[in-house]
Formats: sequence, C-alpha cells, structure tokens
Amino acid sequence: MVMTCTRENLLYGLSLVERAIGRNASLPILSHVALKSQTGKITFSATDLDIAVVVSVPAKVDGSGSWAVPYRPLAGFVGALPEETVQLKPGGKALVVKSGAFQGKIRTGDAEEFPIIPQLKQAEKVSLPKSGFSEALEAALVAVAASETRPELTGVAVIGEANTVTVVATDTFRLAVRTLPYEGENPFAIILPQRTAQEVIRLFKESRENEEKREEGTDRGFTFKITEHQCLFEDGGLSLTSRLLEGSFPDFRAIIPRSAAAQVRLSRRELTRRLEAATFFTGRLNDVHITLQKEGGGITIAAENPDVGAYETSLEGEEGKGEEQTVAFNLRYFLDGLRGFSDEDVVLEFNGEQKPLLIRPAQGRSGNLYLLMPIRTS
Repeated sequence: MVMTCTRENLLYGLSLVERAIGRNASLPILSHVALKSQTGKITFSATDLDIAVVVSVPAKVDGSGSWAVPYRPLAGFVGALPEETVQLKPGGKALVVKSGAFQGKIRTGDAEEFPIIPQLKQAEKVSLPKSGFSEALEAALVAVAASETRPELTGVAVIGEANTVTVVATDTFRLAVRTLPYEGENPFAIILPQRTAQEVIRLFKESRENEEKREEGTDRGFTFKITEHQCLFEDGGLSLTSRLLEGSFPDFRAIIPRSAAAQVRLSRRELTRRLEAATFFTGRLNDVHITLQKEGGGITIAAENPDVGAYETSLEGEEGKGEEQTVAFNLRYFLDGLRGFSDEDVVLEFNGEQKPLLIRPAQGRSGNLYLLMPIRTS
C-alpha cells in the first residue's frame, strides 16, 4: 500500500499537531503522531493527554491503515526533502518515506497503544464566529491568573446565556471581559485551561480554512462541543479536544461598577504611546499615576524612579465629567488592557483612588471591558 502526498500538505498537517506531541517518559507512545490513511486523505493525530489535535490533508491513497510514527524524525526528514511529491509506504515495523533520490525508513510504534481521542458525540454543540471568538480569547488571556492557588482562575471562562456568550478571565488584580452574540437555546458555562485557549487561537489562525475565509471576506464560524469535563473545537478538517478546568468561576459581575463618578474619552493609540514612554521611569512597583483633570478635560500621566528620573505628560480628552482625582496603577497591567482593544477611542471610568478603573470602547458592544484595580504606593 502506498500513500502519495505533497510535501507542503505533509508539513502542514505535521506542524498543526506538533504542539500536542507529548513528552512523557513513562508513555513514549505520546511522542508519536498517529497516521491514518483513508480514501483521499491522511489524518494526523497527536495528544499529550491534556489536549489532542487532529487534522486531515488530501492525499492519493490506495488502501487504509493506521501507524504510530515518532514525530521528530518524521517531521524533520519530510522538512529536509527537496522534492514536492512524497510517498509513504509501510514496510514491516517501519514507515518508508521516499521522495526522488531520498529514502528514509522510520521505525514505528504500536498503533494500538496510541490513546483513543474522544469524539464527544453526545455533547452539546455551540456555534460561534471564529474571528470574534479568537479575538475575545486573546483579550481575556492577559488577565489569567499565574498562581495555582485558585485553579479556576488559571483559565478563561466561556459563558453562554441570554443571546450572549461572555469570555472572561481574572487574576483578581484585573478583569477582562468580551461578549459575542449567541444564537443557542441552552445556557452553558465552561473554563478553558490557559494553554487550550492559546492553542485554539493559534490553530485556527494557521488553518487553511481560516485563510480561505479571510480571502473570501467571510467567517462562517466554527462549532465546539461541550461535555462536563471536555470540549471539542471543530473547523473543517481540523479539531482540538481538551479537558476543562473544574470548579466554578466567581461572580465577576458583582465587582463591575454600575456607574462612574468621573470619566473621560481618549484616543487609545495616543494613550498607549504615552504609557509606553512611562515604562522607562517606573519604580519598584511598576506604578504609574493617572490624574483625571477637573471636569474630565483630559489626564496627566506621571511616573518616577529615584534612580532614573521622572516622566510626565498630558493628554486631552473628550466627553469628560467628574472631579479631579489621582489613581496609581500597575503600568504593565494597564497596557495589557489597552492592547486588547482595537477601537480608535476608549473611555476611562473612575470611581475614586481605591476603586477599580473601567476601560471600555467608546463605541461598540458595551459588555466589552477591562477592569483594573489600583495599587497603593505608600
């Protein structure tokens, strides 16, 4: 039996499953990629038992079969081939890879030892716009907690209810929230591990289906399936299966101020530039001081490090209101929040020196926000 495939297609499939390859010394089969030949395609599967990635690529196949091949030598050898057409042929306990004058024989593992990847056939299905969901995950990821003290905060919560899907993360110092339209009938709530959210973004950005839809100017969305402990993201010939984090995500809405004592509208790009310049002058706490000018006419940004010097700049604003007040924030956290927006203008909502700051887009979905807690500098 022979499988014939282009080098480009082989490398495409191998590159997408690479991040799911396991490195478990007690389970060496996880360092393999499972190859399955079917009519008109080759399917690659890889898993480290936390996530699993499956992708199919077109190929000329004259039979069916399954093999477990060590990932590193296979991907490395295919990448080194100069010819475009590659033939794969099983030979005893090896896979023969041939292209032009190049031929390699790679020892295979026992395909029956390769873990079964769940299909989640009885799971609930949810459909979402792909680009919008990926952008929401990217914006939320900055607020994921690094500490394992509260495991439920080390991931991104995805909550579907009342025509809206909310994507949210918090480390208790800041909160990132994004909302998307939801047409499903059943409510749901899951917590994606941080790595899973990162891989969803990466995989669907690199998938050919996404490339084609971008070129066509369409985004037909994708489907993911949910069970109590697992989820499965699907997009054409590509899928990612992952475990879910256990626990309940905290009631984040309870800490979002319902009104603002003072606010100002600013250019997001200009505010980002002014804050980036302050990074060279922050002190031990990485603090920057934001002063809202009276009646919201603008803000003053100040930072000082006794060993370096001081920085101060002012930025004019619009649609301002409220009394003058100065609040200190972690500069990196502030910039993380701003970079999660693509809007031209943002609105900063103040509620006092010890109350959180809200950053919202000046226009668009009101549910999109970034909440930042102040820091004490004395």
